[in-house]
Amino acid sequence: MLVDAEFNGQPRKLLMQASRNGYFFVLDRTNGKSLRTAPFATVNWARGIDSLGRPIPDRSKEPTRAGVL
Repeated sequence: MLVDAEFNGQPRKLLMQASRNGYFFVLDRTNGKSLRTAPFATVNWARGIDSLGRPIPDRSKEPTRAGVL
């Protein structure tokens, strides 16, 4: 969703997306900078969020021949 709104007291042009990976992203659409990343559902595939607002994958959840829960 494209929105023109205030973010932290400043007018911004925003891109907001609820992704199927379980995270909600808010980006400044003029420069692509991540302003906020937050889970909106139970997320078990990521260990957290890095300093740039990107989810950090949990390597123990990657597929293997034996399978992964």
